[in-house]
Amino acid sequence: MDNQQDKQANSQADGRFRDYVLLRADNLRLVVLRSQVLSIAHIQDRQQAARLLITDRDDLRDCVDAATQGYVSLSQTLDTMLRVPKNRFIQTTLKLAPSIVWCWSEVHLMNHVDLQETPMAPCLKTSLMPVSGVVTLSDEQHAFTCHTDALLTYVLSKTTRES
Repeated sequence: MDNQQDKQANSQADGRFRDYVLLRADNLRLVVLRSQVLSIAHIQDRQQAARLLITDRDDLRDCVDAATQGYVSLSQTLDTMLRVPKNRFIQTTLKLAPSIVWCWSEVHLMNHVDLQETPMAPCLKTSLMPVSGVVTLSDEQHAFTCHTDALLTYVLSKTTRES
């Protein structure tokens, strides 16, 4: 028992326990640091989300630069979608670009956890790919670790395709 407490104390001391947010868009699962997420809420007005949906990278760049509100819905392959699927009912805003509202099918807070990240193999990673590694979650599912500024940069760099 003392050995387990020592391991936990050491993990806390070296800062491995952190707060994360799991963002899910269908089968896509991204884990980001909680400190990078500004807000989490239910999408209250689906018509507004559809009306303000950003499907073009130039429109996304304009929203970031002008700080005007726009919604983004990502596919499982990190493409922007031409509509907000019915199963996307949770929205987040990110500290880097608070005017962009991201639509998710699940958002889960993971407080004070020690995620063991496996880095992406170099042959799988492109220069703009926003994911840095893979973690196994408590439900034995896998998720990609991601920094939100890398996610925004990646989405800005891609052309829109219907998923």
